[in-house]
Amino acid sequence: VNLHINETAVSVTYCDLASCVRVFQDERDSAIPLRNGGLDEDNQLVLMLDETRYGQESEAVPLKDHPFTRTSLGAWKKKHPNTKVLESLPQQDGDPQWVVP
Repeated sequence: VNLHINETAVSVTYCDLASCVRVFQDERDSAIPLRNGGLDEDNQLVLMLDETRYGQESEAVPLKDHPFTRTSLGAWKKKHPNTKVLESLPQQDGDPQWVVP
């Protein structure tokens, strides 16, 4: 998920195969153009930024790490009851549509 919030670009990455989360931030004027670049030989997520591939856990990714909390949705909503959650709905053209349920 690539967002631009309060003048900060934030990208959240998650690899379900390795159960790895990493969140990046940058001081650009729009969302970070970070994309899924496939999987490496160990079945870990590869990220693509400006046509260059980086392992999700690589220190070579030219973005700052952003602090995050990993928790269950139930625990988060209990602590933050007014939270809005984005949900991806598949589209016929294959591109997801993001909605707030």
